[in-house]
Amino acid sequence: MGLSGARNTGLKKIFGRYVTFVDSDDLLAPDAITNWLDAAYRYDADVVEGSFFRRLENGKVFGGLKWNKEAVENKSKMQGVAWLKIYKAELWQDIIFPVGYWYEDTIICGLIQPLVKKYVQIPDYVYYYTLNKSSISFNSRGKAKSLDNLYITKSVLNDADQLGLIKNNYEHYYSFFLYQAHTDWDRTYLLGGSIEYLIFSELCVLFNRYFPNDIELKHLPSVMVKALRSHDFDSYRYSNLMEF
Repeated sequence: MGLSGARNTGLKKIFGRYVTFVDSDDLLAPDAITNWLDAAYRYDADVVEGSFFRRLENGKVFGGLKWNKEAVENKSKMQGVAWLKIYKAELWQDIIFPVGYWYEDTIICGLIQPLVKKYVQIPDYVYYYTLNKSSISFNSRGKAKSLDNLYITKSVLNDADQLGLIKNNYEHYYSFFLYQAHTDWDRTYLLGGSIEYLIFSELCVLFNRYFPNDIELKHLPSVMVKALRSHDFDSYRYSNLMEF
């Protein structure tokens, strides 16, 4: 059943306090579990996120992400990937990964992050992320399957609404949706103008359904907001090219 099915099978079997996910072509760094769990128990953290290396398929290591210190941080800094972290298992009590779709990690920012009360970063390297040229991230643009991004956006909003998360985290989801709207465009615009317009129309409906009240934050793409409210397709295109 693919990556999501494997993860969901694991989630059904949890008996420990914490859980992590490792993708099939990646590696854990030495002492990763120890470093994660030491911090988790020290802070009673909901999520602990470490540093990581990138690696090529031939094993050559380059770049990555290095946190400067061990600290409790704003959960908005969480990376939007399932790997790299350990989570309190209870966060997943009502959540599973969508099966059969690309971009399943969208649920990390879309459903898990709002539930997190304490997020901790540690400088220790815990993960080797493998750049695979046959992966979805390298090959999704221009393919019909990239429409999954819109389906995932809709699914996350529906689930978040059913769980009562949007009402209690309105600012988070307002921002989340606007950046998802851009991602929807970025991953699908090569499919052609008619598809691009249909996606835009669906985004307008979703925006007005779930976010009837606007909020003002400096980091938000203002042209995108106006475009979705007024159904202005040209401004939507401009926003995607210039505001992100």
